[in-house]
Amino acid sequence: MKLRILGKVWTVKQARPVLGDDSGESDFDRCLIVHTVNECEQQRRDTLLHEIIHAVSDSIKLKLKEKQVHALACALLAVLRDNPELVEYLLKEDE
Repeated sequence: MKLRILGKVWTVKQARPVLGDDSGESDFDRCLIVHTVNECEQQRRDTLLHEIIHAVSDSIKLKLKEKQVHALACALLAVLRDNPELVEYLLKEDE
């Protein structure tokens, strides 16, 4: 999968964990997100959003800590899942 994150094209791959038991990682220099094949589909989505937040943080030099990224990913995914009409509204083209 390819994603555009703040003007750059990132590659998203599924693979075995690279760093210990981490379920994902992002590599800012290579514009690469890797998430593990060992997770269920719902957890992979959570991990992908988590790594996207890392990519955004690194891109704009927020220096978010792991705990902050984790909290944001969990909260944002819950809000988006609980409010599908919000996603539609946010993505709607201006008239």
